[in-house]
Amino acid sequence: MKTYECLNPQCGHKWETDEEMVFECPKCHNSNFCEVGNDDSWIRKHKKLLLGCAIGAITLIILVISLPQSGTQVEVKKKTHSLIVTLTGEEAKNYSIRLSKIDKSYDKTKSNQEKTEFNNLYGGPYKLQITYIGNYQKPPKLGKYSNPYSFPPLENTNIPAITNVTNNPEKLSKSIKTYTITLSTDTTLVPLKQTEFSMDGEKWQAEPTFININPGSYIFYARNKKDKEAITETPLYEFEPYTPHIVTKDEVNALLKKLYEDDLDAASKLKRLCGARTLVTGLENNGITNVSGLCTYIVTEQVLLSCTITLDNNNPEIVKSINISK
Repeated sequence: MKTYECLNPQCGHKWETDEEMVFECPKCHNSNFCEVGNDDSWIRKHKKLLLGCAIGAITLIILVISLPQSGTQVEVKKKTHSLIVTLTGEEAKNYSIRLSKIDKSYDKTKSNQEKTEFNNLYGGPYKLQITYIGNYQKPPKLGKYSNPYSFPPLENTNIPAITNVTNNPEKLSKSIKTYTITLSTDTTLVPLKQTEFSMDGEKWQAEPTFININPGSYIFYARNKKDKEAITETPLYEFEPYTPHIVTKDEVNALLKKLYEDDLDAASKLKRLCGARTLVTGLENNGITNVSGLCTYIVTEQVLLSCTITLDNNNPEIVKSINISK
């Protein structure tokens, strides 16, 4: 026994028959009919439902794929004056870790590292905050960690104090391309022989001087050799790269005016800027042929001059000549 359904919208008749060959609906004689339960007709009738289900399934798959496959575990290790936070998991490097003191005297944030260490922690309490900054819309499940944290007060420690950071030269030049950095400490707190120094908090040296330091941003550290946890660090120091200085006629004219106004420093500044023996044109009748003579002439004769300059084609940092126009 088979069941058929007429597909004529005005009929919709259903009937059962044992006949093997069926040619039309017995009620309306329409030849457009189907066997009830036939896969093709069912799909046609329910294609909107099927489409919705397919879209939902794809969305679910995308959502599952976009979620982190595992959570992030947190391990916090407290030392005498430091706190080490270690994260593990596939998203471990995509966190911002902030440690702040309740009274706001300490507030530091470090990001994008699996292991984060905070040093020079005294008293308290301190609050630890770990925030996800990765690309997943829903952050991974984060392991539990305690709060707050407290440490021994400063007066019970023997910590070096960095009092000064000096760089030589003050600015790089065309011939000097690296810095020499020297740290000074308060030796009344910790003797110099008992202090060691670092530029990254990992590699330590006995000398407070670092040589051949490239331009960049650095934090410097000092610690007590007898108490490895007694560490201090500086703020971030910026050491600028060498920037060529191109002399302009406006600079030179400004110095010429200061010479006329009896500015005693203008002569030495002009000689440093352009070179004492640099050619001067336009005053040959007065016996003036170089910058040194020009300075003397302006001061003694009390004459206000203006100029144009010519730079060296091969090295625009060098003034080739100063051309005076009265």
